[in-house]
Amino acid sequence: MTGDLVLPGASFAATVNKRRLLRNLSKPVMADFSYYLMVALCSFLAYFVVYSKLTPLILKTLVFRLYSSLDKSRQVYVNWLTASLLYTSVVGPCALLVHHFDQDLAKSAVLRYDSPAVRGISAILLGYTAGETVKTLTDVVDSTDLSLSEFLVHHVVSCCTTLVTCVYPCLPVYSNLVLATECSTIWLNIRLLLKEFGIPHSSAINRCNNFVFFLVFSYVRVWLLVVRM
Repeated sequence: MTGDLVLPGASFAATVNKRRLLRNLSKPVMADFSYYLMVALCSFLAYFVVYSKLTPLILKTLVFRLYSSLDKSRQVYVNWLTASLLYTSVVGPCALLVHHFDQDLAKSAVLRYDSPAVRGISAILLGYTAGETVKTLTDVVDSTDLSLSEFLVHHVVSCCTTLVTCVYPCLPVYSNLVLATECSTIWLNIRLLLKEFGIPHSSAINRCNNFVFFLVFSYVRVWLLVVRM
């Protein structure tokens, strides 16, 4: 009889331990978020190299005559646009590939799910956004027609949301959709660059770019959101 005796305290402790175990199993396995913050820091530092070294080199190589015809302030703005073009050309397509080909993510439209791919892309975007904000405030703001208040609100919100995604694995599907919308920014940047270089709106390259911009914008900012929501 004594072998079958279960003390009330022992039963309660076993129940508590079981609940703790189930609660821990239900939590996502979080990678060390310091890794993603390091990626963001590298992206932040790389932005200034891309802006000051890489973009002038690319522009002088591809469109030397058009680029050299611009005054200094317009060259600053064109460098800024080109840096944005390079970063969005990485972030947007990568996020779109994750959306279409990451089957684990597709099956996990849940609030908490650890997707290293989404967190890594978010870290790149976080570093880029922070770097662009600093460069805009210190160098570019006088060379553009940007509304400083709207620019700051947009970039502060972007930094906060991408930081949350990097630090904590939550809303990966919806976070990735936001990243995928950067695909349309690629063609917007090209449109603005063509305008700065004085390419006529009626030109074939402008019409082609506007058509692609319309298609991509409709897909990533309208269709994908409608389907997922």
